[in-house]
Amino acid sequence: MEPSILAGSAPYPLEPTIPAGPSSQRTPPTRPYQNVSIEKDPYAFLTHFDTAFLIDDSASMEPYWDEVESLLVSISSICIGHDPNGIDIYFLHHRPRGYIPLISSTADSGYRNIGLVEGIPDFHDNVEGIFRDVKPHGRCKLGDRLDSLLSAIVFNVDQHRRRTRGIFPRPLNLIVITASILHGRSLGLGPAVVNAARRLDKMEAPRHQIGVQLFQVGKNVNARKTMEFVDEQLYKERGVRDIADTMTWEGEPGRLTAEGVLKVVGGAVSRALDKNMF
Repeated sequence: MEPSILAGSAPYPLEPTIPAGPSSQRTPPTRPYQNVSIEKDPYAFLTHFDTAFLIDDSASMEPYWDEVESLLVSISSICIGHDPNGIDIYFLHHRPRGYIPLISSTADSGYRNIGLVEGIPDFHDNVEGIFRDVKPHGRCKLGDRLDSLLSAIVFNVDQHRRRTRGIFPRPLNLIVITASILHGRSLGLGPAVVNAARRLDKMEAPRHQIGVQLFQVGKNVNARKTMEFVDEQLYKERGVRDIADTMTWEGEPGRLTAEGVLKVVGGAVSRALDKNMF
């Protein structure tokens, strides 16, 4: 049984030098989405949605690493102004100190509630401190990691629904940043997204319960075509809900910005809410 990925006793996994933060046990407000006005405040949706990142830290990301760090620094400051839970950060390869494969839960494989406190640069309660210990390396098997993470998230959604007799937890936007140059026999991004979408359909979760925003860095044409297929066609062919959106960044200065990323996420939220299917 996969432990809860969205609820836990400590905000930062197995890091004894980090001060304890607020509990991440979350109780969703009752139908708050009617009051979301992206026109008045482009980040209003962050008040009602949790934000998590899955960062590709394979060797193919090395040319973009500084930009990715700057992006997360900016986004964490925006999110904390709207969302008291901060942001969660997961990596393809890197795990926090103390993580034990096959024993630790998926929730312990990342950093949670970042931005809740003013961090000391060397600590893992802030983006700079985290990135100080993460260096791009190795091959990219992003589909496997995405599938594992989404499986844990969907499991927690279902458990919350069962415990509360039909109430779904706070919805989540999972932002994936990758060069999407897959290596070896790894699960593709498409199957990972379809697996999660099918399980959400089965439990009749709200359309906005989980959104996956795929951001490609670099100019790999095959990678771009794969991500566009996941965004535009895959859900139609498999007969599942559409939970994925994509955006490509080719490396020009200033293109990978917090405002640009959150605009895409906000647009996806608006489309889900406009369907009025919750």
